[in-house]
Amino acid sequence: MVLANYGKLCKLIGVPVNAHINDILRGGEEEEELVNATLLQPPTASGGLNIAYLELLDSDIGPDGCKVLGETLKSHTQPGLLTMKLKYNRAIGDAGVSALCDGLFTNTVLKQLHLDYCGIGPDGAIKLAQLVSIRSSVIETLSLQGNSLGDDGLYHLSLGLARSITLVTLNLSDNSIRHSTEALTAFRDALTRAKALAHIDFTFNHIEIDGANILLPALAPENTKIQSFQVDASLPGDLFTLLNRAPKADGKKKGGKKKGGSKKKK
Repeated sequence: MVLANYGKLCKLIGVPVNAHINDILRGGEEEEELVNATLLQPPTASGGLNIAYLELLDSDIGPDGCKVLGETLKSHTQPGLLTMKLKYNRAIGDAGVSALCDGLFTNTVLKQLHLDYCGIGPDGAIKLAQLVSIRSSVIETLSLQGNSLGDDGLYHLSLGLARSITLVTLNLSDNSIRHSTEALTAFRDALTRAKALAHIDFTFNHIEIDGANILLPALAPENTKIQSFQVDASLPGDLFTLLNRAPKADGKKKGGKKKGGSKKKK
């Protein structure tokens, strides 16, 4: 039943069936891998999907698939999809994220949106800024690691971040962000004005000394709202110390392994 439903979703959004997921759903993999697979229920009469977690990694999803997903999620109400991970679908691009956001503008359920390594640039950042700034949005986590927002994209996104109410966690790691005064000033202002923003990953963005100095006022010790802010280790030691706020340990030993994701290939 689950296997048939997975195939139906792939057909619905126009992507090929992933043979590895097929193997998992047939029982050929360990149970904990099964949990990470996409377990779907058939569409309801209202057009929604009765699932809470959707993960479609490296599945050749493009703008057409994003449009279908957006339309499907447009009117989701509780219970509905809480987490959507579309990582490593580089064909999504600006057109895809725009189509997805058009549907999510009226969604009042989704809490986590992961679009890492999806080929998103400055134009896509405009739509994402609109998404996080609307009052009906309940998105708490937005992960955009490994895209190409650049300085222009950071500027556009920051305008929306400044008006966000529910966003708590933001991952902008490895987005070709440099040291544009306009972009980093807008980002600095967003860090102080966003109502709930507390955790930011800004690693693998080479903002250099000038850029770091622009951000410093937002990371002053008295700003306790920002609980973690990770910057690239290429900064001079003194500036790195002033800007970087490591995430607090969750109480479990991690074996001393240093945190850090893989940098996107150029």
